[in-house]
Order: sequence, then C-alpha cells, then structure tokens
Amino acid sequence: AEETPSSTRANTERTPSKSNRAEKPSQEGRSHLQRGRRLFQLGNYERASFHFWRAVLLHSSDESYHVDDAFALFLQCHRMRGTLVDGLVFVAAEGFARGQVDLGEMYLERALELELESEGGHDAARRLKELVSMTATATDILKLRERLLEIRNEVDISNNGIGRDDVDAVDSGSNS
Repeated sequence: AEETPSSTRANTERTPSKSNRAEKPSQEGRSHLQRGRRLFQLGNYERASFHFWRAVLLHSSDESYHVDDAFALFLQCHRMRGTLVDGLVFVAAEGFARGQVDLGEMYLERALELELESEGGHDAARRLKELVSMTATATDILKLRERLLEIRNEVDISNNGIGRDDVDAVDSGSNS
C-alpha cells in the first residue's frame, strides 16, 4: 500500500473569529475533494488534480474524509493522463520541499523505477535524484526548495488549467 504525505493545515487568514478558523480548513478541504471528484467524472484530470492536492494539503485529523482518498485520486488523475511518473515526481519534490525526506525518497524511487520501464522522454525523476543526491542532510535539501519546486511545477498537470495565483497559494499553504 502506498503511504500518503502528511497533511499540512493551511492558514486561515481571512476568518474573523476563532471558531471560524477551526472550521474553515476542514470545510475547504472537503469542498476541494468534492470539486475534484466532479471534475474527474467530467474527464478534466488537470483541474481535478489541483483540487485533490488541495484536499490533501487542507486535510486535518478531524476530517469527514480520509487524506488517502484525495491522494489516491490525485495519482489516478496522473494515471488517466498517462503521466504517473510525473505525479510521483510531483509528490517526491513536494515532500523534499517540505522537509519530508523519507516520503520524497520513497516516491522518487518509485518514479525512477517507472521511468526506466517507460520508453518516453521522462527525465524529471533523474534530475530530481541528481539534485537531492548533492545534499548530505535534510537541512541541505530544504536549501534547494526553489529548485525542487521548479521541478515539481514542471510536472504538475494542473498548471495548464489553474491560474498562477492558485498555484502560489498552494505553495505558501494559504487559503485562496
């Protein structure tokens, strides 16, 4: 079974009261999961992947949905488009950029395995491996965050249908 990334609770800067702050990420995560499912059913895997990833990031322990559901659907978007290697590289780069080295390594190794099996011109997994291989510690990897995010953005299928402000909001962990 595949592991899922640890969820990161987003900031809720726009909510005025303490009680609303507790509810906002939960409602927003569930809302992204629902939007992703609708888009997935319509075959719009690019936009659906964005919403599934937001649902992963906005998930909290008291959710009415499981982060595994959103994560599996995120990867399924990539499978449906024939870009599973890219999806795995995305998760690996995201993990490294967030300091989750074990998660990054696990998904990077799987991406490298699939990249070897494919005859396509994929090289993002190899470039990511070269980048993280140059570092000795998790702290060193975090210093490469900008380069990690460049590789992540390169393989992100949702960048085609999402505005730059939406993607930047996901990068910063803030609500939009």
